Amino acid sequence: MQVTRLLDSPRQAARFVSLIGYTKSHPSIGGLHENVEQWLNLHTFLVKNRGDTENHAILLCNLLLGFGLDAYVCLGTKLKSNAPHAWVATISFNYQEVVFWESLTGNRYLHVPIDPDNPPLEKSNFPL
Repeated sequence: MQVTRLLDSPRQAARFVSLIGYTKSHPSIGGLHENVEQWLNLHTFLVKNRGDTENHAILLCNLLLGFGLDAYVCLGTKLKSNAPHAWVATISFNYQEVVFWESLTGNRYLHVPIDPDNPPLEKSNFPL
């Protein structure tokens, strides 16, 4: 039996994951109005066709691992809103390149190391 891939590249995998709907965590039962972390298993996430940032990042990470990339789920917070967020990092096998993958949009960002002994960068050097 010949097996073929539905997704031909890691970029197609990122685009596929970005097309799945995003929904925030819902308030807890009982009306406490606190968000509860609820990570869905892969099957539930795909059947619901929506999930939080963690669900998107886990699926993308698994797909990238399937393409042979050294991929990791990263957890942190957004700078402006301080809201929890997840994304994926891939590291080249010679440790020369680190790429961050935004699973909600499919965008990729190349990590550029900064020498701490260099003078500070101007604010105009940072993208918006």
